[in-house]
Amino acid sequence: MRVTRLAVQIIIFSAMGFFYPPQGFAVGHIVVYAADSSSANEPPPNTTAILNAGASSQSAGTNQWINFSDLTVGIHTVEVVTAESGYLIRQSPTDPDAVNDPDSAYGNPRHIEVNEGGSSYQNFLFDPMITASAVVRDLWTEERLEGATIKFMYKGSSGNTITKSKYPPTATYASNWVSNTEGEFPDDTILYVHDYDMEIARAGYETYVESNIIVNATAGDAIDLGIIYLQPVDANTNQIADAWETSFFGSGSNVAALADADGDGMGNRNEYVAGTDPTDGYSHLWLESIVESNNYYLAWYTEPDRTYTINGTTNLMSDTWVQVAGPWEATNGQIEIVWAETNHHLSWHNNYRVEIVPSWWTGTNHVLVRTNDWPTGGGGTNGWGGGLPPTP
Repeated sequence: MRVTRLAVQIIIFSAMGFFYPPQGFAVGHIVVYAADSSSANEPPPNTTAILNAGASSQSAGTNQWINFSDLTVGIHTVEVVTAESGYLIRQSPTDPDAVNDPDSAYGNPRHIEVNEGGSSYQNFLFDPMITASAVVRDLWTEERLEGATIKFMYKGSSGNTITKSKYPPTATYASNWVSNTEGEFPDDTILYVHDYDMEIARAGYETYVESNIIVNATAGDAIDLGIIYLQPVDANTNQIADAWETSFFGSGSNVAALADADGDGMGNRNEYVAGTDPTDGYSHLWLESIVESNNYYLAWYTEPDRTYTINGTTNLMSDTWVQVAGPWEATNGQIEIVWAETNHHLSWHNNYRVEIVPSWWTGTNHVLVRTNDWPTGGGGTNGWGGGLPPTP
């Protein structure tokens, strides 16, 4: 027991968790140190060390030390496993494949040489981890945002802020977390168990910061943070993203929200929300209608990530619309949505329109971007009634 206490003390003062206890055990021993990195005196729950692919195994219980004795001289293989979810074996900071290399000091399983007259000591350090997921989207258009940088922060023991932006957090080969083409957090958004603040940043958007977004997590928790909305930078306050204006009208543009540069009947703000090109008269939200047999088929071209609804009214003069169908979100590569109206007994079946639903409007009447009111035709009208968009 005296040797064990000395070895534990060495582990506690070792930055990487490796130790070199004094010799003196019987010939042919392998001594395994299997520890939870958050508690150096205990192994992860339900930990077992397996010798030579199952020739022998020992449960750790509450003791981080596991001893295989009276082994023959030569190479043996040890694997340490835990049945508890949320514990990951410590990764190499320089070699992404080290954990799968049995000849690496980070390998699991690991080749261990037993020499005559000596014993081999091996460390298997496990980190309690959680995972985080979310989708990053544009607050005003619902567009899924690729390339947003993701950071989590927590307070260290001395009160300093510690930032995590990749996994493994100190690995030279790890890539910083950024949202993918679907706006999703990457699969390797893996964090040590702590309480966290979060920061999401992307060019053209205001940086999103939220305190205590993760609290009281335990090892193995998969935390879904839902949708993270980033607000576009809008220095000229016309409720059109400055980056969108620049992409179509040049740097420093200050376009009028209701102006119709391409003459297609859709104002700049409507084109912005719809994801169409304000400089191309053929690019705009347009509803086509087809009558076939006893059904009405409504079809329209779509833009990725935009959400569409079908709305109907009994009186075009009242401008009171009721959602009839949807919402549907268009995916990447999708070019069209077709909807069939089979309930001809509805009193509004001759008056429909397609509307795009940005995230800031939460009512049942999503009067934002409207196309021609079928079947009367027309090129689309200003869904904001000539003013600014409605306030949630």
